[in-house]
Amino acid sequence: MTTFKRGRFSDPRDSFAARTKNIGDCLIWTGSTNDSGYGRIWVRGRMESAHRFAWEQVHGPIPDGLHVDHKEHCDPACCNVEHLRLATPSQNASNRLGPQSNNRTGIRNVSRHKNRWRVQIYKDGKRRFNKSFDSLADAAEAAEEERNRIFGSFAGQL
Repeated sequence: MTTFKRGRFSDPRDSFAARTKNIGDCLIWTGSTNDSGYGRIWVRGRMESAHRFAWEQVHGPIPDGLHVDHKEHCDPACCNVEHLRLATPSQNASNRLGPQSNNRTGIRNVSRHKNRWRVQIYKDGKRRFNKSFDSLADAAEAAEEERNRIFGSFAGQL
């Protein structure tokens, strides 16, 4: 039997059920979140990511060295296991949404270089693509195509 005392549940599964809500296709965590918007839940005396907790409830323990990745780029508070997958740290990093904050073009992997637009894509510390273009549109198209070729389903979005 689950008991409720001072805002806490004795079973994290009950806490999870009480703090999630279906919104469209997503199962959104409505409890506390970190600064990036990922849900946080108390499990066995420590805080865990709510989406990792959801994954483990369905698939079991997460193997060492792997992350739980939001493959759909939905809300980071989403805990729908159909929107999640296991990923290596490299795959998880490559699957981000949009360019880095210091990118001046607004297009991932595209920079300005000597009056041209340069596309550079790295994977596992090695440059896999390096080419310049006359137009930003051509560079953006090439960046997207090459990201998809190099990273497959972990290409992320421009």
